[in-house]
Amino acid sequence: MGAEHDIEALHRKFTAYHEAGTRLHLPVNYTFLAQCFGILGRPDSGLDSIKAAISAIESTEQRNWEPETWRVKGDLVLQQLDVNSVPSTQRGQAEVEAEECYRKAIEIAQHQQSKLFELRAAMSLSRLLQHSGRINEARVLLSEVYNRFTEGFDSVDLKQARVLLEALSL
Repeated sequence: MGAEHDIEALHRKFTAYHEAGTRLHLPVNYTFLAQCFGILGRPDSGLDSIKAAISAIESTEQRNWEPETWRVKGDLVLQQLDVNSVPSTQRGQAEVEAEECYRKAIEIAQHQQSKLFELRAAMSLSRLLQHSGRINEARVLLSEVYNRFTEGFDSVDLKQARVLLEALSL
């Protein structure tokens, strides 16, 4: 029994929780589960969880984790490229889809005034832009978000953003 078994048990519990009519925290639970599937290298299962999270967001109006849901979806779409043998034509389509997810996450986070979720989505988008050779665009995007922070520079997210900005400035 390992992580795979634990994640499957968690999935069954979330499903039972949902089927029992409980609505509280469904979007965040499904988003967390999607991340777990991603860690296990199962992006298809993760994307199924993201669909459940988005459905729960719409049905419950619990939107506080919505930016993170879209960011994780973008990550999983890109992870599918690594896990599955994907032809180059579909790679471009997946990258476009991931970029749309990240931009949607940023837009929602800005609307919610959630700087942390905006930063996370900006980092994911910046990595994608860097990978596709759009380094200046990535640097400008991330620096604009990063520079709005006035505290918390010892947090993991801001440290990672600083490292990525440094890499984009080389």
